[in-house]
Amino acid sequence: MDSIFKLSNVLVLPLWALVILLPRWRWTARIMRSPMVSAVPAGLYAALVLPRLGQIWPAVSSPTLSGIAALLGSPVGATIAWAHFLAFDLFVGRWTYLDSQERRISPWLMAPVLFLTLMLGPAGLLSYLLLRSLVAFSAAQTSAPLQVLGNKERTMKSSAGTTQTRGRMGEALRDLFRRAFAANQALTILGGVMLITFFATLVGIFVDHRVITGAPAWLKPAKFAISVMFIASPLSGCSGLSRIALAWFASWAMSQS
Repeated sequence: MDSIFKLSNVLVLPLWALVILLPRWRWTARIMRSPMVSAVPAGLYAALVLPRLGQIWPAVSSPTLSGIAALLGSPVGATIAWAHFLAFDLFVGRWTYLDSQERRISPWLMAPVLFLTLMLGPAGLLSYLLLRSLVAFSAAQTSAPLQVLGNKERTMKSSAGTTQTRGRMGEALRDLFRRAFAANQALTILGGVMLITFFATLVGIFVDHRVITGAPAWLKPAKFAISVMFIASPLSGCSGLSRIALAWFASWAMSQS
């Protein structure tokens, strides 16, 4: 089981490295567009589960806390659960990456989101949904003046295609940064510093394989950096219920560090 556990990591980590470190590389997009990237860890999971279906099915069909604890409390059960996590986290990460590429969201914003999805799947998905909403709102605010243009101007704008869409997204991101900076300069700068720190620790995770107390040596600094970034940057440009929701999420992320 130890060999299978290690193999499961080898199957997915190169794919995560592509979407986080090389998101604009043409081969990254080609590879991630294939649904087979999610099928590989899913196939490993199926290969582990099907021979043991008679033991697993009673526990999952009528789940109890003690039954699930007993199921996962063995090397076989833990390996199966880990393969389950890897398969679905990669599925979510693939969708997140492709959706962000379609929406022209900056890779600098997506790298910490994808890393969080790799580490803590549902938390990464939640962070992307929040980011997606913020970027969409900012883009709508930026493109609102286009609605008053005449038919001729609107036709000319739409014919610009992908280049113009990318320009509007860039302007939306700059506007988002300007509003955040105007609201709270210190928090915005802190968020930027933590983003740079996160990238430095991300490199450390991939090149330095030392383990401290059972976890990669650079994992703790990476979690701390991304937690502080989620506290600082979004809160500087939000208000009302959005600020409360982000504050709750950020405090939870910090507690995981």
